[in-house]
Amino acid sequence: MSGKKVELLVVEDYSGNSSQLEAELLRLIVEAGGAEVSVVKLHVPIWIQEKNDVVGVHVVERPTVAEA
Repeated sequence: MSGKKVELLVVEDYSGNSSQLEAELLRLIVEAGGAEVSVVKLHVPIWIQEKNDVVGVHVVERPTVAEA
């Protein structure tokens, strides 16, 4: 365990189209070093999106208490 904390901000529509992308991101993070991961989902109405797709994913690394 590296001690890193990673927060995923997943923007999706109400149909949950981000689930496959979210699973892939979590797999990559675990392979890269087993960081502690929290997932924050922001649900947005379908009508403000193009083609009913995921509109964005933002990954933020937060320092641990020891690093801050």
